[in-house]
Amino acid sequence: MAGAVKPPRRAYHSPLRADQAQQTRRRILESARELFVDRGYSGTTVAAVADHAGVSPETIYVSLGGKRGLLEGVMDITGPHDSAADDESWWAMVDQVADPAERLAMMAEYSCRILARTRAIHAIIRGAADKEPFAADLGRRLLQARLANQIDRVRREGQARLHIEQIVVDHPHAEPVRGDLPDPSADAAHSSSPTTRPSG
Repeated sequence: MAGAVKPPRRAYHSPLRADQAQQTRRRILESARELFVDRGYSGTTVAAVADHAGVSPETIYVSLGGKRGLLEGVMDITGPHDSAADDESWWAMVDQVADPAERLAMMAEYSCRILARTRAIHAIIRGAADKEPFAADLGRRLLQARLANQIDRVRREGQARLHIEQIVVDHPHAEPVRGDLPDPSADAAHSSSPTTRPSG
């Protein structure tokens, strides 16, 4: 008589353990980012990152695959906001804006934030690309991904795009959108214009 077939064992999942793993990963990547910026790619070792993060080098190799994985992971956590939740809140706020031109300006601001926060990391990637072919490929992939994300956002803002195009047609001499950068000429014109005082 054949023995009874045992049911497959369920995979054990602990939310607490998963959360702890995510926190450890974040701590490792933040340590790697600090050391990469301070020492450059070639001057940073897995051992140094492990010591800074308070983990063993083996933890880094298992979770991130080594030094290359650290660099890629650093880019993953270096976005325009501190967390994915903050990022989602930002786009939810953008979706609530009724004016298409204002939404487009907020999208431009988002791009500027990305560039500002990733500038140092991109400099590290460019420096590593001189001796590490993977770094040059990483730089290209990051650029392509960023462009693809922006194109996708713009496509979803099709109505806004059409509206802006109509504004350009109706007002060909209007000032371009510059995000939150001040316009020196506007300030000068404002300061030189006579002040209108209320009569009385």
